Amino acid sequence: MISDVRKCLIFVGNVCVCVCQSVKVLDEEENADKQLRTNHGARWTRTPSERLTESIRAEAARYRQIIDNAVTADGIVRQRYAQHREGFELLSRSDVSVCVCVCVCVVPVLSHCCDNFHACGFEVTS
Repeated sequence: MISDVRKCLIFVGNVCVCVCQSVKVLDEEENADKQLRTNHGARWTRTPSERLTESIRAEAARYRQIIDNAVTADGIVRQRYAQHREGFELLSRSDVSVCVCVCVCVVPVLSHCCDNFHACGFEVTS
């Protein structure tokens, strides 16, 4: 599972780089268009680059937002995983091992809280 997450992170990183590079190319082209428009004035009759690339830029911004949301969600998952890692490892053990651990942790608490613990048929062993 962790290796799949790492592969996804690499993929998302590559997508992010592609989006950033694409926007950079659009910026360079727009700057060149503005420069040519300035140099040639009214003779430069081409549609302004910024109008031609509006939809592409909007799509790039949408992808960037999706990537940012994914990075935020990934951080939350990493934090929660680190916080509950011991529990995940415990639950990955065999059924017997989980039962033993639960009994070791729960029986002392129950015996302390319940006056009739022994009357219920449970015994506390240390």
